[in-house]
Amino acid sequence: GTYTNSGNIVGARMTGNVSGGRYVGGIVGDLSSNASVQTVRAEGSVSGSGDTGGLLGFASGTGSLTAGDALGDVTSSATTTFSVGGAVGYFNMAGGMGGVTAAGNVSGGAQTGGVVGTYNASAALTGAAGPGRKRGRAGSDSTAPFAPKSRRRRHGKTWGKNRKRPF
Repeated sequence: GTYTNSGNIVGARMTGNVSGGRYVGGIVGDLSSNASVQTVRAEGSVSGSGDTGGLLGFASGTGSLTAGDALGDVTSSATTTFSVGGAVGYFNMAGGMGGVTAAGNVSGGAQTGGVVGTYNASAALTGAAGPGRKRGRAGSDSTAPFAPKSRRRRHGKTWGKNRKRPF
């Protein structure tokens, strides 16, 4: 559903499967408000045809997401547009995201990530952990869940933009 109120969402839990259309999430599909989402848990699979996430499908506003667990698989039939993430599909909340984990498989979307498909907030992303498998569209921005492309860790070494990578 859509949530546009300013009250916080605290302690919400989802234990079934959710499927829908453009904005689909285990807790909220479209969060367009100043609310903060705290200590939430989704234990079922989530599937959609647009921005899709285990906790939130689409999130924008001045709030934040903290202490959330998404444990199910997340899929979207959209392969050329939209964002898909284990916890959040598209995230643009000024308060940032922290302490969020995703444990299921993630597939679909033009931007696909283990924790978040697209992170478009100016605040930091901290304490996030993603799933074992994710499959996005070929050529998409589906790299690490929160590491910029220019600095990736491989076998304990950090490789910058201008260094030749061993892989």
